[in-house]
Amino acid sequence: MSDRFGGLGNANPDFQNADAHMPYARSLASIPHNAEALAEDEALSHYFGREEPRIRGAWLLRPPGDLHVARDAFSEVKRSVERAPSFYRHNQRDWYRLAGQNRKC
Repeated sequence: MSDRFGGLGNANPDFQNADAHMPYARSLASIPHNAEALAEDEALSHYFGREEPRIRGAWLLRPPGDLHVARDAFSEVKRSVERAPSFYRHNQRDWYRLAGQNRKC
């Protein structure tokens, strides 16, 4: 957990705000600060309640050559969505599709 949100993460490390955290992780990946973005995606995946951070994290693993780990992450997203209730499958269908397309990396 780097200087998340300008030090706010250090002041209150247990605070979780997905509405602020997800854009922060996206911006790190776009700079690119991939190591920091990967850490934020990992943190988000534990409480975000959607598949986006896991897919984004898997995408970040591909360029450095962690293809096996990326494939496992894409496969886990597919399994997670397949086991979920229908409303979740419906809401996560785009991430599910991307996981299937990228699973073969």
